[in-house]
Formats: sequence, structure tokens, C-alpha cells
Amino acid sequence: MTALLYRTVARWVQAFCAGRQNATYQPWPGRPSATEAQVSSVATLLETDRGCPIQELACETGLSHVTVLHILKECLHMRKMASRLVPHSLTEIQKWQRYE
Repeated sequence: MTALLYRTVARWVQAFCAGRQNATYQPWPGRPSATEAQVSSVATLLETDRGCPIQELACETGLSHVTVLHILKECLHMRKMASRLVPHSLTEIQKWQRYE
């Protein structure tokens, strides 16, 4: 069993004394959030070029790098994949070319 830090308990006591009624999650004010317009602008840019770097997406949309990452991961449910594709069945010539 682990104990909570004193500072954590002190913050909770302070919040409940200030009028907080429940202990459910409340979003932090500094977290990146994205509007539907921002999400659609990033999605539109990705439709034209899937290999577009994140920094370029940030420059094109005027958003921060962190916000673009948030949109890609949380809103569009995308992840980085290897850009190199390998065929499932290689011919004998292709197998020998790999060893050269």
C-alpha cells in the first residue's frame, strides 16, 4: 500500500475548502486543445501529403508543434509508421540482391 504525498493531500484540502464538490478529473488550463477547424486543417494537409513532417504541418497551420502532435495522436488517431515497405513474398532475385 502506498501513501499519498503530503503536498497532494494539501492541494486537495485547499480545493475542497475553496468550494470544489467532487474529485472527478478536471482538465488543466495549459494542456493543448484543438478545435474542429484546426483538426480539419491538419487532416486536409495530410490528405495531400501523408509524408508531411510535423514541423511543416505546424508552420502551414500556424499551430504549435505540441498541438499538431496532439491532433495527430488523439484526434486523428494516427501513429508513425516505417516509411519503407517490404513485399510479403520476395522473388529469388530480390533475395539475392539483399545480400549484395
